[in-house]
Amino acid sequence: MNKIISDCFTGKDNQTYDIGRILWGLSVIVFLALSSFSCIKSSTWNPVDFGIGLGSVLAAGGVALGLKKSTEP
Repeated sequence: MNKIISDCFTGKDNQTYDIGRILWGLSVIVFLALSSFSCIKSSTWNPVDFGIGLGSVLAAGGVALGLKKSTEP
């Protein structure tokens, strides 16, 4: 399990932790937590809004990693 997490959050060299990947992972976790809290509090859930929101978070992280790929060690 540690290898999977390490591979997800390190750069090409698998040694250096990448702040962009860590923030992307935290953003997804926060999005899911806030969505769950909102669903519990209001008792409503719209799958279209959820999908658009999660897709936006994932796309933004992918774009950020794509923009900085030339600076990876």
